[in-house]
Amino acid sequence: MERPTMSNIASLRAQVTDLTILIIPYSHSDWAWTYTRAWHEERYTLVFNEVLDILRDHPEYRWFFDTENEQLAPFRRRCPERMEELKQRVREGKIGVSGGTVTNPHPHRIGGETFIRNLVLGRRYFQRAFPGADLSVLTLNDIIVGYTQLPQLIRKAGYRAYRFWRPEEAMDAKGLPRTFHWEGLDGTTLLCSRGSYGGLHSTRWVRDTWEETFEQVIQTEILPRSRLDPSHVIGVFQGSDDARPLRTGNEQPLPLFELVQEWNRRGMGAMRFATPAEYVRELEKEADHLPTLSGPLDTVGWSYWYGQIGNESLREGRVKDDIALVQAEILSRIGAAMEMAVPSADIEALWWDLLRTCPHATLWLFEEDYEELLRVSKRVGFEARAISQTILEDMADRISLKSEGKPILVFNPLSWARQDVASVHLTFPMRGKRSLEVRTPDGHLLPHQMVAEPYENGTLKEADLWFPTDVPAVGYRTFYVTDHEFPPTSTPFHGDPSRLENEALRLSFEEGHLISIFDKGTKTEHIARGKGGANTLRFYVIEDTGPYHYGPVKDIVEPVVEHVEIVADGPIFSTLRTSGHLGDHGVVQDVTLHHTLQRIDLRTEIQCAGGDGFFRVHFPLSYPGRLSAHIPFGVEDRDVTREPYGSLERRRENVFYASEWVDYSDGQKGLTLIGALGVQGFHFDPDHRILSHTLLKAIRHPQQDWERFETRRREAKGKHVFHYALIPHRGDWRDGDIARMGTAFHRPLRTVPRVRWSRDGDLP
Repeated sequence: MERPTMSNIASLRAQVTDLTILIIPYSHSDWAWTYTRAWHEERYTLVFNEVLDILRDHPEYRWFFDTENEQLAPFRRRCPERMEELKQRVREGKIGVSGGTVTNPHPHRIGGETFIRNLVLGRRYFQRAFPGADLSVLTLNDIIVGYTQLPQLIRKAGYRAYRFWRPEEAMDAKGLPRTFHWEGLDGTTLLCSRGSYGGLHSTRWVRDTWEETFEQVIQTEILPRSRLDPSHVIGVFQGSDDARPLRTGNEQPLPLFELVQEWNRRGMGAMRFATPAEYVRELEKEADHLPTLSGPLDTVGWSYWYGQIGNESLREGRVKDDIALVQAEILSRIGAAMEMAVPSADIEALWWDLLRTCPHATLWLFEEDYEELLRVSKRVGFEARAISQTILEDMADRISLKSEGKPILVFNPLSWARQDVASVHLTFPMRGKRSLEVRTPDGHLLPHQMVAEPYENGTLKEADLWFPTDVPAVGYRTFYVTDHEFPPTSTPFHGDPSRLENEALRLSFEEGHLISIFDKGTKTEHIARGKGGANTLRFYVIEDTGPYHYGPVKDIVEPVVEHVEIVADGPIFSTLRTSGHLGDHGVVQDVTLHHTLQRIDLRTEIQCAGGDGFFRVHFPLSYPGRLSAHIPFGVEDRDVTREPYGSLERRRENVFYASEWVDYSDGQKGLTLIGALGVQGFHFDPDHRILSHTLLKAIRHPQQDWERFETRRREAKGKHVFHYALIPHRGDWRDGDIARMGTAFHRPLRTVPRVRWSRDGDLP
């Protein structure tokens, strides 16, 4: 490389002298990339100790950490004798806490309430443990930026600014500035900065002379950051994954003190160490001149990781636990107001446990570490559901009986009244009951549908019962199940395997393939003919490419249907079942048409044989329309034709994310796809108008290098079951009331039979 000339140095100096360069040291806790949790805990303890040692000799140094779970907790357990010293450095502003969260998750990969608790509980802990800490800046490193409700949520939590990284290349390709105000859905604005934490992390900038060194720093570190930055404050977040202070990733020393000293001494401009809070204070001086961006900053996430691990994934468990904990909180407050004996389980402690399963890099957890977190996730869900069940059972037992028969309490956990279908499991310890009726307290007879397990004499032993109902917001209604004198007259299922139909919809099948969804009200055929039908499951075989597992598609395996039958046909719903295989993978699919709801329930069971690839269900659409995607507490537009693909996070084209549902509408009519809970990955082919949903991703277990120690659950072998749904509707998602209907699908009515034999009670 040629040595820089004086004129070259002068030219470079002219580009940076009016900039304030802030070096912001950081060690990113990339748990569990390449190492066990035990290694990470020892590493972070080492890092904290080295930072404290450096600050004793160099008070001008700065450093920050971000989480309690991944970073602070290991140090606190191993070095309690240095906690006071750490607190002192935080009070002095030499060590930053940014943003003082419990953990460092991808916002779009956890429940909305979980994201809020991460901020609220984390800040509460750090305010108590580190009095005087500046918690004004939220940093979420190595994560996807998140959705357009974040400005409101982050500001309401008490932060003034947000620093994030991904997807850097895609945002650069779209020309998005590196510092800006982000306007959320409600109009709230949030000061933002974006960029990686990998600055000055190697010795590639260190040269034989300071002139050469300055040129390297300017060319590789400053100018790339300043080109899209409208401010004069350049934050170089210095460090790397699990980095020791003042060292490269392979332990070589970095002359950062010398760089800062020589930069300032030689008149290159202003350079110093800083924390994120100090960086934002400088940035706020120029806040009036920064642009404002509105709408989603990213709609893709990590395009090739959706569906990984399937039913045993932490991703699915987190969302289920979020729902269960919210319902436990609601019912606990109702129970306390009704002077019930509310279970003593600490719900806040359960939120903490849930958050401990949410670090951003858990897809690479080693075997034992994954199993430990999976046990935590399952325990959280179990305890939360047990709290709710106990309170509902107490409520049911306090019902004052107003009719003959067995009372059934039906509870609605949502904040609006809803018409839905309730289901309950009943047992009959004595032989003799042949049929049942469902009635309201005033004796009104309701239609119902039953699947029963009989005694040897044909009378009922156990039964699942479905019936339509309407229930008030965050309230309950009581229904009564009574004996019916005569057994039901219809025995075998008599449905036509080529058609399911109700007053509003007609579904047509051809050899088990769903080829038509016709909406009688809007006179709309939603499914395009000749494209394989709706809900068609395909397996995409990929050529694996190392630890990111995003390889190109080599083959697409089409389904083979071997058997078609009607397995349910009654006044509440009818179900057609197909079974067959996708190559080596067994498949069973149910299509259920409700007769009292405008909804088509879909169930896909995959008996996965492993391999490298992913499973998608496809929905070819018959008319042009626009996509809208549910996010926590809101809805965003989706347009894959306007997104740049090809960068690290976006190797799979035309992929986008939605939290719970996607709507496709032309403004006059539409079709909503409610996704499988926690899966979130969707794909849209704009040329052929095919919407698809990724259900499961399988990875052949690596046999060498560090990945051989990772959880084998990523192979996804065995049985996986996915529940999702379609809702045809008028107008767009607003006209179709999709926000409520989509939320209700994964939060069904809770039903509890009264078990007390006494007829006394103080509840209506």
